[in-house]
Amino acid sequence: MDPDRFSPEGAAADVRGELGFPPDAFLVGILGRLGRVKGHADFLAAARQAAGRAEAMRFVILAKEEGPALEALRREVTADPVLRGRVGFLGHRQDLASVLRGFDLAVVASTGSEANCRVGLEWMASGVPLVATRVGVLPDLVAEGETGFLVEPGEASALAERIVYLALRPERARALGRAARRRVVERFTAERCAHAHLRFLFPERFAHGW
Repeated sequence: MDPDRFSPEGAAADVRGELGFPPDAFLVGILGRLGRVKGHADFLAAARQAAGRAEAMRFVILAKEEGPALEALRREVTADPVLRGRVGFLGHRQDLASVLRGFDLAVVASTGSEANCRVGLEWMASGVPLVATRVGVLPDLVAEGETGFLVEPGEASALAERIVYLALRPERARALGRAARRRVVERFTAERCAHAHLRFLFPERFAHGW
């Protein structure tokens, strides 16, 4: 993870303005391909359950590609009076780093896969706390209660609870985001990864101060 590119520092894209959301909206995003395993259905179910419990919440699906899956999600949102006006969509962005800075909370709702969740690290490096499922590598990325929260995969109600909890406590969300950024810098940069591999491969050299 490049902590210089994905960082809380720098200009943030006006996601709220682009989507017609209130300027003080608590913005919750999910980013990634639109495969079923990525949990977009659970994300929308959680948004539906959370609606009305924290009025400022708005939800955004950042989709990497157009296609039938994205059109199906748009139709679902348009047809649902609870979600309509609360859920927006963004397509592929060249300015992704500045877009991520504009969010208050990120969700990784995957029900499988996630052997290497790059998008989770991108959110965290941007200073955005993460609510993620206990799938694959995600429990290794998220320090429960310190940089975000973990929920069981497929548990939309638990996901909604954590989203509402942080939406009602924006200062707490910002503190988790700062801790998430520190965790990436301390553990998940290319330099840290290389150092850990060298220590594993050549422990005797590190024992003598290499």
